[in-house]
Amino acid sequence: AVVSTQSGHYGREPKTRSQNVVSFITDNYIAFILLMMAVLLSLNLILMYRLSSITSTCKSQLDFLNSMPVGEDGSTEWKRILLQQQQLHVQEVKRWKETLSWINKLVGEVHMSLEKLENTPITDVKGEL
Repeated sequence: AVVSTQSGHYGREPKTRSQNVVSFITDNYIAFILLMMAVLLSLNLILMYRLSSITSTCKSQLDFLNSMPVGEDGSTEWKRILLQQQQLHVQEVKRWKETLSWINKLVGEVHMSLEKLENTPITDVKGEL
């Protein structure tokens, strides 16, 4: 609201100390949330890079597999390759589960911080609402 001050200037009422403290805390929460969003964006970019590198690896492996011999030697080689791929797949799934678990925990912490901020009452200097 626009009020007339004693000096004759029109403007907003000056902030009290408690309003400055609340403003500072709110600004810190906003900064924290922006930081978490930046971390999640960075992780997303890393995951996209990993996905593109896996795609290019699959293409190069496909070229290798097309050059494999056919017959008994080829059959033994195929079994070895399939076992190796299965082990790599299990390792990748484990890493993805760990990464997603960490991201889920991070999102939960951000959610709890937002709920805490939402439920925090704004009080004046005397501790009254």
